[in-house]
Amino acid sequence: MGSPRLVDDAVWQQLGPYAGQLAPRTVRRVRLGAAVAVVLLALGTLVWHVGLVVPRVGWSGTRGWAYSVPPGGPIAYQVTIVNNGWRPIRVVGAGRSDNGLELTMVAATFPGEAATVEPAALPVTLRPGELWTFTLVYRIVDCAAVRADPWPVPIRIARPWGVHTAYVDLPTGPSGSPLEPYHYPGDPDTVQWQRHLAGVACGPP
Repeated sequence: MGSPRLVDDAVWQQLGPYAGQLAPRTVRRVRLGAAVAVVLLALGTLVWHVGLVVPRVGWSGTRGWAYSVPPGGPIAYQVTIVNNGWRPIRVVGAGRSDNGLELTMVAATFPGEAATVEPAALPVTLRPGELWTFTLVYRIVDCAAVRADPWPVPIRIARPWGVHTAYVDLPTGPSGSPLEPYHYPGDPDTVQWQRHLAGVACGPP
């Protein structure tokens, strides 16, 4: 059996000028698809930063924080949020009840700062970078039932197509010491804010 004969390049060119390479139409389609993907990625990044679809709100410690935990409750926790987006947002509500805790008021003032605790005036509009401070007041229904897993605070924001709920994570606290805003993830002594405050209010089981 003899050795296979190689086909000359000139013959391949006559058989198919584009043999071994993509056709020009395919190349154009690939380039167009790549350009469209880059544009969509840029638009998605812009929409995220603007907060056009999903409002960008978060917890802020620039004003400090405060809490009031008298024996037996109620729990009052001051929260400051910031609009991290590039467009104004209209906040129409905040907070929620859960097992063991009943939200009784979203207050404009913190207990002790004023003669009376007044409800927060809602809705409130936050411009980009603007802060809003309010106080969540909870009645303790059952100390043992208060959840120990993360429990972010819902912030309800009016949108043209309805109300969107964003969730803001609050600082955690170490067991048996005052609430602090900075703790390493996975710290075995870290306790979620609601469990920590309920524990302080209820005392040892």
